[in-house]
Amino acid sequence: MEPEPEPEPTGAKNTAEKQKEHVAAASKKGKQLQRWQIRKMVPIQLELDGKDPNVTVEWIDAMFDQFDEDGSNTIDDAEWDNLVEVLRRP
Repeated sequence: MEPEPEPEPTGAKNTAEKQKEHVAAASKKGKQLQRWQIRKMVPIQLELDGKDPNVTVEWIDAMFDQFDEDGSNTIDDAEWDNLVEVLRRP
């Protein structure tokens, strides 16, 4: 039996690690992401992909509206995958 990892001290994780964890947790299968979550995740995704994360809320909202194909006012897994694909284009 492997020993349990020691808990990290508060504040030990850097921002990039926290961002990666947030993106991974929010994009797990079955998630329905709300607009406020997409507003946080798009800049994180851009930064992870080596792009400029400084985008406006209006730009993110336009992306949200474009990729919320079913009009549910949430972004599901497939919609998020499509949005990320477009974000990664040159």
